[in-house]
Amino acid sequence: KQLSDEATITPGSEEDFLFLTVKPYHPETNAGDLASHLSEESKASVMEKYKDGDAYVLIVGHDAMRAEPDGELLVWLGQQHLDLEHKSKDGQVHTSVVIRPDGDLDYAVVYRILKFCKDKGFTNLKVRALIGKGVNK
Repeated sequence: KQLSDEATITPGSEEDFLFLTVKPYHPETNAGDLASHLSEESKASVMEKYKDGDAYVLIVGHDAMRAEPDGELLVWLGQQHLDLEHKSKDGQVHTSVVIRPDGDLDYAVVYRILKFCKDKGFTNLKVRALIGKGVNK
């Protein structure tokens, strides 16, 4: 299957996806982006934990998560895998995790997230680069 930004995945399709968009935090340029992906209740306490260059992961329907070994992403991935395993007819997880790193992201973060996914039991992993608007080809 080919993935595109316009792709829609319907429940029960032969393959489902978890999209993880990963961006570096830079207080001078994108603090508003991170803040817009946090609930009002957690915004102040979460924002103070980020330093310049820290990676955050965006998942539709969830607050932004830190991409650290002690961060909530690892817990979330584990819970997702368990939920998918229980819902699967054959007990296997067929969901692909698509990691979409920002072009400015340190690639070590991508490898760390790949390892998190593998450690939690996901086997179908994909990396798809994000290309910003106005980028010359």
